[in-house]
Amino acid sequence: MRWLINQDLSCCEIDEHLVFLDLALDRYFRLSPPLESAMRAYLASGTLARHQREALERSGIVIAYAPECATMPDLPAPTASAIESPSMAMPRTGPSVLAEVAATVWGTRRRLRRDPFRSVIDKALTGRAPRPSGSCMTSHRALEEATLQFIRARRYVPIAPCCLLDSLALFRFLARRRLPARIVFGVTLLPFAAHCWLQAGGTILNETLSDAGAHTPVRII
Repeated sequence: MRWLINQDLSCCEIDEHLVFLDLALDRYFRLSPPLESAMRAYLASGTLARHQREALERSGIVIAYAPECATMPDLPAPTASAIESPSMAMPRTGPSVLAEVAATVWGTRRRLRRDPFRSVIDKALTGRAPRPSGSCMTSHRALEEATLQFIRARRYVPIAPCCLLDSLALFRFLARRRLPARIVFGVTLLPFAAHCWLQAGGTILNETLSDAGAHTPVRII
């Protein structure tokens, strides 16, 4: 019988500790020392002793005959931030964009409050923009301009800023323009904190380099 990591889980290592994100249950967590030891053994060898497998199975970490766990997409370490780019001036935003951003933010907040987190993510991904086939430079410029347009309009929406809400709303805003981006979930320890942002290639779109760099990516989708 084959045992595979639950496909809703992803993990990263920070300060010699494994930190997990469970998309289905919308939670971050760490394992007890015995379970973490078993998990490290599995990650190193791909095999589990029976008592280790049973413990991880009871905790929902591994499941039998699961689909292959999605690997972390290969995303380069960020080297630039759209909101910190000295060559990018904040664009003017017309009434139509203001209305679109407001509707997108309100709609995203409603879905986050009403629907399971995994279904919100899955729905967002169904509208993911395809990878561009034209000039990469043109696409990159368009991504930065659209991001700054969204950020300017977002200031007029009377909802408190929230990294998850704003990243998902920006993702949908870009997808309508067929501009692709990745959603990055990151974590820190001592104290624990979770954060998310959008990234395209080596450019962070809606966060600063320093704030994103303070978090270790735990899942990229």
